Amino acid sequence: MQKRANAPKVRVEPWRLDPSFPVHVLDWRQDPARRPLHHVHGAIEFAWCRSGSGIFMLEERAEPFAAGEVFVIGGSIAHAAHSVSAEVSDWTFAFIDATALLGGRCDPLLLEAAASARGHFRCDDPVGLAIVALVDEFRRRRSCWRDVIRARVIEVLVAAHRLAPRRSRALRSLAKLRILEPALAWIGASYASTPSMASLARRCGLSQSQFRRVFAAQCGSSPREYLLAHRVAVAAGLLATTDRAIADIALAVGFPSLSSFNRQFLRRQGCSPRVWRERGSLG
Repeated sequence: MQKRANAPKVRVEPWRLDPSFPVHVLDWRQDPARRPLHHVHGAIEFAWCRSGSGIFMLEERAEPFAAGEVFVIGGSIAHAAHSVSAEVSDWTFAFIDATALLGGRCDPLLLEAAASARGHFRCDDPVGLAIVALVDEFRRRRSCWRDVIRARVIEVLVAAHRLAPRRSRALRSLAKLRILEPALAWIGASYASTPSMASLARRCGLSQSQFRRVFAAQCGSSPREYLLAHRVAVAAGLLATTDRAIADIALAVGFPSLSSFNRQFLRRQGCSPRVWRERGSLG
């Protein structure tokens, strides 16, 4: 059987994990000018986007990503992340050899999921919360941290297996997302401004009605809702990593008033900006 002409080239990048405890966590900064090839690691990967936005490609399909979202990627799934804004995107990755780590301690279906899982979640989903907690345990290495990480890996695999069909957004075609890339790039670089629908549509070479329809189908929301979500995501990162005043952050990301910022933040994050900062939810 001939290979499809448009199949992406795949590079094999195996991780040499410590056989005594095959888990590794690292931070990575994705340059928007770099277009990485699809690659596989042979180990399940948990990818946590801490800042930036772009398109995450899973085999021949893709979907938008933004700060505060996580991906669960099986060891046999070819993937690549592309930043589409003028800014870099910052990631934390966890690589796990689930078979070596868990052995016969879990259902074989979970080990199968570790090879073929494809999921996209928010950091406040059960999957996202478990991944953030896993990273924290790996870095702090408190008492019994290895056992806690094993439990978190099982938790992620179980939650991803159960929740992915309901909570993971449907993957979209890369070709259609490419049409929207000029608008997504503008939002990523100039989110503090408020563009007109006509200007965004014009950047993509579409009429306003076509732009609204394609954007909703590919991004799962209207352009306005996507812009507001991006502002909140950027603000969440600033709240967690700086001591800037909340009112200053609200204005910096494009909200006209502190009250409108508080309202949108509560709607999307489930708590006030002050509570979010106190929790250290992204740290």
